[in-house]
Amino acid sequence: MDKLLREIPLFIEVARQKSFTRAADILDMPLSTVSRRISELEKQLNIPLFFRNARKVELTESGKLFCRYCDTIVTEAKASMDALKNNLERPSGVIRLVLPSEVYHEFLNSKLGYFASKWPSIDLHIYISNRWVDLHFDDYDLNIRAGHLPDSDLKIRKLFTLQPALYASKKLFASHRFPDNPADISTLPCIVRFQDGNEWAFHRDSHIKTVTIQSKYLVDSNSVALDLALSGAGVAWLIPAQVHHYEISGELIRLLPEWRHASVDLSVVMANTLLPLRIRLFVDYLVKCFSSLPQ
Repeated sequence: MDKLLREIPLFIEVARQKSFTRAADILDMPLSTVSRRISELEKQLNIPLFFRNARKVELTESGKLFCRYCDTIVTEAKASMDALKNNLERPSGVIRLVLPSEVYHEFLNSKLGYFASKWPSIDLHIYISNRWVDLHFDDYDLNIRAGHLPDSDLKIRKLFTLQPALYASKKLFASHRFPDNPADISTLPCIVRFQDGNEWAFHRDSHIKTVTIQSKYLVDSNSVALDLALSGAGVAWLIPAQVHHYEISGELIRLLPEWRHASVDLSVVMANTLLPLRIRLFVDYLVKCFSSLPQ
């Protein structure tokens, strides 16, 4: 089959020129090579394709039928190549992205419109979900996830390192003492994500201090933790990029800035690295969006 496909352009040129000599000149091949390969093609098909004499070359009836089929194949192949070239120059198609609600609202809200306006031929399908999706089996192209990702042959590109810092509203300290060290956090009401438990590890260089805290508020959302912290309800680990505005305005105070919490990577997950241009453009845009966030 591979050999047959290789001979089709040569056969079409001979049929178009009605001359082995002119076809050989156009193809920049020796006349003997053209003649031999057409003869081999006829043997492979077990049919004569051309009538040959000293004055002209004409297609047989079988040759005419074969030529129509071959012309269709070449036309469709050329159309496919033109479509591919056009897609490289003007990428189009659908991108299916799934990501957690908080990632969208805290980091990408109002940012996707620019990409949509720049690439109007690309359709964005955005799915909000906190569940892990397997891009090999689920009908998505990209998945944005935070934290440890399952071992697989999926490809990962890091977008951002989430380095939580401890925050509280100054309202809280109308009735509580301002903390000077991690141990003081045990005396304050704490806003805790369900998966974090009632012990917080504080890191400074190679030192780690673990503090048992008052899990007064249990939440499963950074947005809820932020709202509670702003109200003065307690202290919470929050992402600086998420609360930058509130820190600048003085609504939130960063506590124990020399101590840090364990960092978490936010990544975009892909089925493989051989991506269509539209998806590569979108991944690059995501990286650019996150690179502009305050660290």
